[in-house]
Amino acid sequence: MRGEERSSSHVVPQALRWVFAASVLYGSIMGRTFADQEVPVEVVKVPAAPIDVLEATGQLLEYQAVPSRVGAAHHTRTKSANIHSAQFDHWEGQLRYRNSSKRSVSAVRFQWKLLDAFDQTRWVVEVNDNQTLTLGEMRQRRWEQRVSQTEEVVKALLTVKMVRFQDGTLWPPEPQELPASEADDAIRTERKRLRKLYDDQGIEGLLNALHE
Repeated sequence: MRGEERSSSHVVPQALRWVFAASVLYGSIMGRTFADQEVPVEVVKVPAAPIDVLEATGQLLEYQAVPSRVGAAHHTRTKSANIHSAQFDHWEGQLRYRNSSKRSVSAVRFQWKLLDAFDQTRWVVEVNDNQTLTLGEMRQRRWEQRVSQTEEVVKALLTVKMVRFQDGTLWPPEPQELPASEADDAIRTERKRLRKLYDDQGIEGLLNALHE
């Protein structure tokens, strides 16, 4: 029995050494650091939107694979002194919002436009919340999404892009097309109106009507 105990005492440490070596190798390959850059977020107010955004923040994140110390199976946050030259590749957005409509909501789509100093769009991020939001209910969510071309991003615009209510209807409402017969009638009526305007007032009257 004592011999078996000595044999067992040698096996366990050897197994632990293998686990230890594996953690060293994994840490040296998968260890990561990331830098962050906060980006001002402006919420676009859309009239009659059923979702009211109460708070919106965003930041650009950089992830880089680097050698790490033994067992460092975690992320180390760094504040880079050369933050403006870093190549960010993730967008992290956090929102606090409320259902301000009179119906329960089954899904919401939010859109971030990442802009440069000239208000030109560098990247667009769209995310969905597919959990039911009852009348007056408030929620806080965080999303992270891979992005690129963000070196010159200085601000972001947030818009409530689309909402689906539990009864299946959408906001904003889908545009309704006129039946073909009604569309043809409308075109003929407008053509007659413009022709009469040209006959009565000439080209100047026609151009003025087109610019109204």
